[in-house]
Amino acid sequence: MTNNNGAVTSSVVTLFLFGAPVIQQQSLTDVRVFAGTSPTLRVTAVGAQPIIYQWSLNGSTIPNATNATYTVANAQTGGTYTCSVTNFVGASTTAFNPVTLTVVPAPTARPIPPRCSPAVRLRITAWMRLPTTDWQ
Repeated sequence: MTNNNGAVTSSVVTLFLFGAPVIQQQSLTDVRVFAGTSPTLRVTAVGAQPIIYQWSLNGSTIPNATNATYTVANAQTGGTYTCSVTNFVGASTTAFNPVTLTVVPAPTARPIPPRCSPAVRLRITAWMRLPTTDWQ
């Protein structure tokens, strides 16, 4: 700094700029799973720490779903999941695209019908010709 009285040099100052979090990656927006499975939804954000996550289902906050990942335990019904991402500066300025989860019935094994009814008897006869040997 310089004025009429002279010049003074201050010590080095580090300047930190803080901003709202930015979402870098997220889960696919159309997820289909079998009933009874447990899919995990993810979001990756960068910004000033701590970053706070809050997952919602169909517009309603999911209690205790406050991590960058959310596992839908034993999925039975689908819905639209969103995640708000905030820090002390504010909310993310990049959009989190809603994830539509569709749950389809789990495949079931069908019994294979027997090829013969229990009343059918099967008889197999095998014939074998023995080689002849000359005994001396």
